[in-house]
This record gives sequence, structure tokens and C-alpha cells, in this order.
Amino acid sequence: DPQLHFFRKQSLCINRIAEHEVERGRRYSRVIFGRIDYHWEAPHPPLHLLDPQFVWIDCASKYGDNFASTCDSDGGGFADNFAVLNREHAEIYMRRWDYILEGTALLVPFSSGHHFLRIFLEVQHHLVVGRFPAVAGISCCRAAWGCTMGNRRFKHYNCSDDGSWRSEGSANLVRPIAARLLSPCGAWRLPQVYRGGWPRPLSPVAEGCTETMAG
Repeated sequence: DPQLHFFRKQSLCINRIAEHEVERGRRYSRVIFGRIDYHWEAPHPPLHLLDPQFVWIDCASKYGDNFASTCDSDGGGFADNFAVLNREHAEIYMRRWDYILEGTALLVPFSSGHHFLRIFLEVQHHLVVGRFPAVAGISCCRAAWGCTMGNRRFKHYNCSDDGSWRSEGSANLVRPIAARLLSPCGAWRLPQVYRGGWPRPLSPVAEGCTETMAG
């Protein structure tokens, strides 16, 4: 099962991080997980804007950076392609395989990996998830990669028109935010917390700039 293999690779990765910490004589303060086939359209938000008390997951939304409590990329749970974690949270986020093997993971029958991640973080471990507007998405699969989701060798493939993204839909969600950040007036700013919503940094017009940015 590709999803279980995904969990196992994350577990092996955090094992290697722990081994390297022993070698260097100190622990890392933050761990960033990301798929190697992520296509970045604009720079990642600065880490100092992402409060380490939260698990940070990017959000691709048709509402741009005005999302409230849902993201198109979440699949009914949480998007599982990218996360910014403190070291303690990394031992939770990247240990789903270990919890499954031990029989201690809180599972719902027939749930997807997205549903499992949300239940695992929020219900089982009571972690608070912060969101930031997505400036990246999954790349179109190259023919040599042998992707589960298909590629341009086949009649039914998942690629954007320019061949850079898995789908045109995901590209259309990311590009407006990325364009704003790459403009002369684009900038990430400090997070705001909304009642009943997620902690989140925004990407508005930079202070003192008069340019209007479409969202």
C-alpha cells in the first residue's frame, strides 16, 4: 500500500535525524517534512513567523489567504505533503507507522491518509495546527518516476498544461498567492489568530506600498 510505505519512510527519516543528533551532540529545534516532488512557486514563509508551538501545514484554497476552516488541499482531513514541526511534534507526526505497528494509532475504518492525519494530530495528540497559504504543490510525474498517480506516458495522466504540476487545479490555487509574494509589494507577515479558526500568517501588501494585489 503506497500510503503505508509513505508512513514507513517518514519513520525511517526521523530515525536518521535522531542518529545524526547523536553524532552532532545536540537536538534540532525544528524539523521540516516535505515531498521531494514538491514544486515551489515562491519562497517558504520565514521560520520565525511560524510559532513552534503549532504544527504548520500549508493550505491551498480557492479563497486564497482568506481561508477560514477548510482547505481544498486537505481532502477532508489535513494535507500530508508538507509540515513544519518542532522537534517534539516531529516525533509524533513522523511516527504514524510506529503507532500503527504498535496498535496504538487511533484509526477510523475506511478513512484516507488525510483523515488519519487530522485525527492523529488533533484528537489523539491534541496538537494545534497552524496554516499558511500554499506556495507549492505536487509536480507532474516524469515518465521515469513510475508514479502511482500516473504520468504523461499514459492516456490518463495528472499534469498541468505546462507540465509542471500534478493538476491544473492545484496550480491555479497556488499561483495567485505566489504572484503576490513575488511582486515588489509581497511579504509574509506575523500570524493572526481568528476565533474558531487556525493560526495563520498572511501575505498582504507590504507596509507603505500602494500596489493592489488580487487574491
